[in-house]
Amino acid sequence: MVVRIFRIRKKLTDWTEETLSKLLNNNKINNYHVKFVQRYGIKNYLNWIYNLGEKQDLDMNDDNTNIDWLQGKTKAKNTDALLVVIKK
Repeated sequence: MVVRIFRIRKKLTDWTEETLSKLLNNNKINNYHVKFVQRYGIKNYLNWIYNLGEKQDLDMNDDNTNIDWLQGKTKAKNTDALLVVIKK
């Protein structure tokens, strides 16, 4: 299958659910799902804000605040990555 990209934007951050849907629909791909994925937890985000550096001993997957933050970002569709699942 050949996918034709009609317009390439300057940054990957310009991709949204809407722009990905247009790209897929323009290429006659209709059986897909866009999933919002947050790759980094809240402690990583706070480390960047406060310039605390990377901490190797943090378990960011066992923290209720982190889970709430990740779920909130996913619900708001404000994650740092998008995943497109295309079914045959």
